Amino acid sequence: MTVDLAQRDDGTWRVVELGDGQVSDRPTTIRPYNFVATLLDGGPSNDARSA
Repeated sequence: MTVDLAQRDDGTWRVVELGDGQVSDRPTTIRPYNFVATLLDGGPSNDARSA
């Protein structure tokens, strides 16, 4: 199963799509380490709000 999320400007997270996971993958232009590190760090949106 896959879940696509979007964070609104007010910080609220919303589910925008649910899927069966057959098309789930990380972009090939992003190294696995960087992808996981971004998820664990909270993503770029947190950095943008604190700037």
